[in-house]
Amino acid sequence: MDLCLRASRWNAVLQTAVPGAVDESKRACVTLDDVAGPVAIDGAGVFVRTKSSILRADLQAKQTRAITSVTSASVEDLAAGNGTLYWNDEASLSAASEDGTNRRSLDTAGKIYGQIKLDAQSVYFLRDGQVVRLPR
Repeated sequence: MDLCLRASRWNAVLQTAVPGAVDESKRACVTLDDVAGPVAIDGAGVFVRTKSSILRADLQAKQTRAITSVTSASVEDLAAGNGTLYWNDEASLSAASEDGTNRRSLDTAGKIYGQIKLDAQSVYFLRDGQVVRLPR
């Protein structure tokens, strides 16, 4: 997926080339309001965090769909991989299937949660300034 993101003042425009287009002049777009921060991509899934929810953008259909609600965090982050979406709130790390099902809390032992990174076997995240690793 060729994806570009333009964001300004809490708005974002997600674009991708239309399949079969000879050049990149034909693009599909989805405009989102209330964007709070990170974007995560997993295969054809494009996920965007707003101030109150996580949305899945379907660029071909030019629409978005809410996956889950979220609360604010001082360092808002979002990661997606192998069909699972991970996000942080102010005092927890959570996960759900990319369609919004199977929502679960993975860690609530800290006070401040930060960046999230994934590899094939683990999810890494900051909890109270320390790097923590959990199996995926």
